[in-house]
Amino acid sequence: MLLHFTSYSQEIGIAPIKIWTNNIEIGNPAGFGVYFFQPIGRLGIKLEYVLSTGNSRSYYGILNGGFLLSPEEYIYDSVSIKSKFHAFELSLHLPKLFELFKNNFNIGAGVTFDYFSQEKKGLNNGQKLSTDENKPGFFYSFSISRENFFNLPFKLELLFKHKALRSGSFATDTEQPFTDAIDVKELQLNLGYIF
Repeated sequence: MLLHFTSYSQEIGIAPIKIWTNNIEIGNPAGFGVYFFQPIGRLGIKLEYVLSTGNSRSYYGILNGGFLLSPEEYIYDSVSIKSKFHAFELSLHLPKLFELFKNNFNIGAGVTFDYFSQEKKGLNNGQKLSTDENKPGFFYSFSISRENFFNLPFKLELLFKHKALRSGSFATDTEQPFTDAIDVKELQLNLGYIF
């Protein structure tokens, strides 16, 4: 006897993610996401959380917060930089826009609230500097998915997302690596459980 699962069901899932940005401090890292999808009639609402460790790099120079220093305060050191961000997203989706060879094509759009953080550390003097910023934005997505592999309630989805994060205001005498508008592209491989 074959099991049959409804087309419009709740779904939870996980996703390895590859990210591309136009921000040198975040770079093009990998990330990880978890999500929950709730159908509402023909549409659906998706809640998602994404974490990425961002870019890690080092340089030799002066570690400061952007404030003007007097010459006697200049301390040159090897500096390690680590960046990361968290994204919380809410989106509306139109699943199963059309079907081709048992593959479903889907589209979506939503809002995102991203939190960026960076830590710089002097490798010799141990001095640290932390920066963080919240950035709202909008995104659209499209994907191809397939459900009920081997008659089990699983869904595999390849999803592309394009996010535009707003620029912000900042104090001109401090370093703000995330203040400009940030363009983010994501490729996700979602593995969902349908229930």
